[in-house]
Amino acid sequence: MECHAPQLLDVVGIGPDTVVALLIAVGDNPERMGSEASFAALCGVSPVERSSGRRQFRRLNRGGDR
Repeated sequence: MECHAPQLLDVVGIGPDTVVALLIAVGDNPERMGSEASFAALCGVSPVERSSGRRQFRRLNRGGDR
């Protein structure tokens, strides 16, 4: 982990377990990482437009890497 992505451990709030999970997700799907938006979709945090009548809002797309 430290030899593949040492800069991830410098970010506040990201520990070794989170770094390993990120590396596994990206490692299994390198062709899906073309932009920040595609990474957000893979993580399940991309916004999805929803509407109910006149009300429009956004929610998180939870359909990422399961």
